[in-house]
Amino acid sequence: MKRITWVDFGKGITILFVVLGHVLTGMFNTPGYSNYNGITKTSIAIIFTFIMPVFFALSGYLYHPNNGIKNYGRNILKKAINLLFPYMIFSENYKNKLATCPKINTKYISTRKVHF
Repeated sequence: MKRITWVDFGKGITILFVVLGHVLTGMFNTPGYSNYNGITKTSIAIIFTFIMPVFFALSGYLYHPNNGIKNYGRNILKKAINLLFPYMIFSENYKNKLATCPKINTKYISTRKVHF
């Protein structure tokens, strides 16, 4: 399928806004930025109110159903490989980083074992 430039651009912008929202959330939880709480709360609310629906709408714009059970199974396998393999690699790397870097703040992070 041919790529649609404006959709790719829009998804990229929304991804950047999600990252910005998470950075602002981290800043909001840091004592050094207590003077900016009002600005940060408002920015986070604005970002997360419209960014995720826009991202899902852009992603849904590209959805097209596959015909046949053979294509469906192949599609599921492809999605599993594309999503689960990087997830497993990231989880293992992160688990190793937590084990070797004791000063990482795990207050908001679940360190449960990943079951496959």
